[in-house]
Amino acid sequence: MLLTFCLVASAVSISVPDSIEVKEAQSIFYVDITNESNELLPVTINFYTTTKADIISQKTISPYSTITAKIIVNNDSTPNYHEVESKLEVYVGKQFTQKNITLRFFEKEKLIQIPQPPTTGPTTTEPPTNQPITSDTNTIDINSLDENTKIIIEIKPVAWFGMGKFLEETSSFNIIDWVIFWFLVIVAAILVIAFVARVVRRI
Repeated sequence: MLLTFCLVASAVSISVPDSIEVKEAQSIFYVDITNESNELLPVTINFYTTTKADIISQKTISPYSTITAKIIVNNDSTPNYHEVESKLEVYVGKQFTQKNITLRFFEKEKLIQIPQPPTTGPTTTEPPTNQPITSDTNTIDINSLDENTKIIIEIKPVAWFGMGKFLEETSSFNIIDWVIFWFLVIVAAILVIAFVARVVRRI
């Protein structure tokens, strides 16, 4: 019976570091468990320490195989360096293994903030005072002008007066629409001629 117990005890091996350095907000170390027997064995892992720790591991280990458990340790220590003695317990089948692990806590690495250069002025550009003002939308702020200010207005051609657009718009005209259209054209022509004649008389 004693020989059988020794054979079962030597059929499982555990590999884990003796000490862990915890520098960041979370540090990870691994536990390698090897099953050298021909049986499927259950696995249970406990880790006792002063800070919060999460264990990620399989619940069983197949014959003649190795699994790796991951243990995540949170760094909630004070800024001063200190060490904590922790205890790891591993149950594989009927075999129990206990291991003392030293956690070495360091101050968490602080983020370095790069100072931004101060802004020296507004990000938008405005036209200087007493300079010619142009606008794509043909709008001018009259209150901001003085007597010596020259106004330059840029009027872009409107595409509606193109021949293609004109034919497209008038393709649906009926006889009444055409009568009204040509009446307005004649009236506009008379007004233009009268205006030109008045200007010529004044000159």
